[in-house]
Amino acid sequence: MGRAPAEVGRTAAVQRLIDLDDRDELTSAHVRLVAQALGRSERTVWRWLSAAREEGRYGRVSAARFTVTPEVRTLLALWSGNASRVHAELVERARLDPASGPVPSLATLHRAIRRDLTAGERAGLRQGEAARRAHDVFATRPPAHRNAVWEDDHKRVPVEVDVEGELVCPWVTWFIDCATRVVVGVAVTPHAPSRDAVLASFAVRDRPA
Repeated sequence: MGRAPAEVGRTAAVQRLIDLDDRDELTSAHVRLVAQALGRSERTVWRWLSAAREEGRYGRVSAARFTVTPEVRTLLALWSGNASRVHAELVERARLDPASGPVPSLATLHRAIRRDLTAGERAGLRQGEAARRAHDVFATRPPAHRNAVWEDDHKRVPVEVDVEGELVCPWVTWFIDCATRVVVGVAVTPHAPSRDAVLASFAVRDRPA
């Protein structure tokens, strides 16, 4: 559905006023002329200009609820979960490309982050993987019989060992039986977890005592 004529007029007028302001040519007379043409007060037009400058918004706020998109997730990762930085980045992108759409207010962005991201995701963005894992549901499944469900995990051991003349911190990969909390498979590798570590932990599990 297309936008109403009044909305189109506002967008075009605000873009024109922004262009004038960028060239230091904007005057109160320009604002007054736009206000008269669109049947609004001068104060309203100045508010439109402020929204365009601060939020990258050239039209009314959309009634649709703002959600955290893949683009916003990427920016959150880039800025370590700092919503203010992400908002500033979105505003700058909208300033450079008005057609990219309206930018939510900072308060709206905060609400969307709290609603769309889990507590673990938010902690991980701010403080890293260790903080995220503190919110994991690891080993919190409902009670079941033995060997119904296994879960695996990895841990970097903060101890340096000599591997072929090079000091590295090994990784431990293990499986536990969720019902009994018994470790049913384990492997230690000199590198970050990969397919071989998982297979090695299974091999230990299957090896006769």
